[in-house]
Amino acid sequence: MLSLAVAALFLIVALLLALARSRRRLRAAERREAHYRALFERAPVMMHSVDRERRLLSVNDAWLATLGYTRAEVLGRDSSEFLTPESRRRALESVVPRFVREGSLRDVDYQMRTRSGEIIDVQLSAIWETDAEGRPLRTLSVLKDVTEARRLAQRMAHLAHHDALTGLPNRVLFQDRVQLACATAHSRGSRFAVVFMDLDHFKHVNDSLGHALGDQLLTTVSARLAGILRGGDTVCRLGGDEFVMLLPDLADAGPAGEVAERILDAVAQPCWLDGTEVRIGVSLGIALYPQDGEDPATLMKRADTAMYRAKREGRNRFHFHSLAFDHEASVRLQLEADLRRGLAEGRYRLHYQPVVEARSRQLVAVEALVRWDRDGHGLQGPASFIPVAEETGFIVPLGQWILRQACEQLRAWSLAGPAPISMAINVSPLQLVEPDFADRVAQTLQATGIEGAQLVFELTESALARDPQASRDALLRIKALGIRVAVDDFGTGHSSLAHLKRFPVDTLKIDRTFVRDLETDVDSREIVRAMLALAQSLHLQVVAEGVETEAQARLLGEMACPALQGFLFGRPVEPQAIGDRLRAQAGAAPSRPQARHGLPA
Repeated sequence: MLSLAVAALFLIVALLLALARSRRRLRAAERREAHYRALFERAPVMMHSVDRERRLLSVNDAWLATLGYTRAEVLGRDSSEFLTPESRRRALESVVPRFVREGSLRDVDYQMRTRSGEIIDVQLSAIWETDAEGRPLRTLSVLKDVTEARRLAQRMAHLAHHDALTGLPNRVLFQDRVQLACATAHSRGSRFAVVFMDLDHFKHVNDSLGHALGDQLLTTVSARLAGILRGGDTVCRLGGDEFVMLLPDLADAGPAGEVAERILDAVAQPCWLDGTEVRIGVSLGIALYPQDGEDPATLMKRADTAMYRAKREGRNRFHFHSLAFDHEASVRLQLEADLRRGLAEGRYRLHYQPVVEARSRQLVAVEALVRWDRDGHGLQGPASFIPVAEETGFIVPLGQWILRQACEQLRAWSLAGPAPISMAINVSPLQLVEPDFADRVAQTLQATGIEGAQLVFELTESALARDPQASRDALLRIKALGIRVAVDDFGTGHSSLAHLKRFPVDTLKIDRTFVRDLETDVDSREIVRAMLALAQSLHLQVVAEGVETEAQARLLGEMACPALQGFLFGRPVEPQAIGDRLRAQAGAAPSRPQARHGLPA
């Protein structure tokens, strides 16, 4: 009996232990279930489970927050209802059958519609949950909201192929499209055109109005160019103020010329930037496939060459490419390289042309004129290289060199003992609007010991008209150094009288075109007489340029023109000749009083 009791006791204990283990396993399972439920509910990504009929069994908080629903609104509904029509069609036709076959999905792209109607991009991964016999019970899915990531990727892809400022295609995308156009035209035997565009004097807009308004102008021009496009055309911004257009499927060159005319008209329309009216032009070059090139690089290069030809011929026009331009472009590139190398190698010289007092014929001033001792070409005058220096911006360092050399020469003449004279120096509009131009001039005066009153800066009317406000501001800073300002070629530009009123001018230089015909043309004499009367009323000095005959000098003297310049009184010469003339002049008493520096009092 005792053994039976003991056995029963052991059995009871075993049962109790088994029950305890079972309860522990149940509690552990419940804890795991609670843990998994908490993970499910609090997961930062969307999760849901569906039955075999695709009905939603559960959704987590992220799912509800992202799509904007409550649980009561979604549980029991077909999960595909929340997909966009296209995603729903694809899910039912291909994705669900694949899932049934394979038992899992990974990173399937869908689009879902939120309660507010917004479309979001998601990536879905899913697995089957099965029973003990391996039969599918339900599907557990994880959905990652990749909307922002995808938009960022699309934005980055867009920026890789589009200009950030204007939104136009960039160089990379344009070259791809030209490459495709080459292949298409080759297979079809068709033609297309590449149109290269560069805004005229855009730098002046940036310098005078600032880069912010310059960007506004670029955006405005871009919109106008886009408005000209035909179906299939492409316009791209290469950078800065350069644009290029692709015109496919052309029968001949005619349509390209018509588009170029429309571009000229559109860009020429006034732009209002922060209350300021701005007008700008554009120069265009056109290259045609296949006669001007059969690959993107050649077509772009030749369109660019034609554009520069348009600029050299006066800007605000277009030019078709010609094979002759290639040689000109090669010559020009060599010229640009030689210009810069010439400054480093000391190949520039200054010659000086006399300016004399009309009655005494005494030397009162000289004009500094640059010469270039170009290797293999001899000594060249400014007309052969200054225009290129202006276009490339090389005129700025060259002009600084001219100023320094002229001041040093003026100092050398003064130390040698002759009476002081004025030095006239031609100043480019590009120099004038450089932000630190006045500071550089002041430093040069200090370094050479020259007084500002000994210098006259000569500018043409057209140069002043490029950017009137910036020019006026710069001239006021120059005047503060004591330097005088002369308007060169007076009477040949537009609004000459307006320039005299607006700018701080000291001297007028009557252009040689009026002096040349003094002996034979009554109108020329009356124009010069009127200029002299105007100058006298405004208390301005006057120099008549291009005096080549005694008759011209006599007539100008009778009109009381105070100073004369021209071959009659001397061609541009080296410094030694001017020094000799000054020393010879210093030995004779002046016939009439002179101002401290140069022109007659």
